[in-house]
Amino acid sequence: MVLIRCWRFTLAFILCCTLLARVADSRAADSGDYKIGEEDLIKINVFDHPELSLDARVSKSGNITFPLLGQLQVAGLTTREMEQQLVTKLEAGAYVRNPQVSVLVTEYQSQKISVMGQVARPGQYSLAKQNRVLDMLAQAGGVLWLSQ
Repeated sequence: MVLIRCWRFTLAFILCCTLLARVADSRAADSGDYKIGEEDLIKINVFDHPELSLDARVSKSGNITFPLLGQLQVAGLTTREMEQQLVTKLEAGAYVRNPQVSVLVTEYQSQKISVMGQVARPGQYSLAKQNRVLDMLAQAGGVLWLSQ
């Protein structure tokens, strides 16, 4: 019986460490190397032009609709590349002089985490905002512990 409890604790510990590593990797990716994917929610700010600032969800085809510019292909771009693309298009169309654009991924829907093992609802879950290992375990219904 003690051996079973020890094995389950070890399995839960390995699961937590794996989840922690995946969440840490996804956060590190936001430093500018993260590639925008389908279903991600992105926040675009154009300084001094609130009418051009918006929250947009990337479509299944990898596009967003941006005011004045229409459909833009953004899937596969980093946040920095997308910022540069918007700056170039806004300047080329003479819509804004010297635009200051920032792009932030607020929901990582294209990034999935698998929660397996002794949890109530094992499966794949999307990263949203700043998920921690405990958040993902709670979303999966928590760790199951057998009594006695």
